[in-house]
Amino acid sequence: MTTLDYLRAQHFERWSRYGDRFPQRVAEAFAGDLARAMIASDEEVLARVATGGAADRDGSMGASRGAPSEHLRPARNT
Repeated sequence: MTTLDYLRAQHFERWSRYGDRFPQRVAEAFAGDLARAMIASDEEVLARVATGGAADRDGSMGASRGAPSEHLRPARNT
């Protein structure tokens, strides 16, 4: 397994708990930079996905972006 394959697997495992398409949404919000998405906190990633990937000019998420949407919560195992 290459490093990229491992990163992709970890990315999918971390974000698929939010839904089947959520790993793709995260990748799109980070312009395909899975490494940056993996080192970001859950709150940072959720906020970035909720804003469609918009980032401040310096590339960080500002406090003015607001809280993540309520629907972006891990699915419960039933």
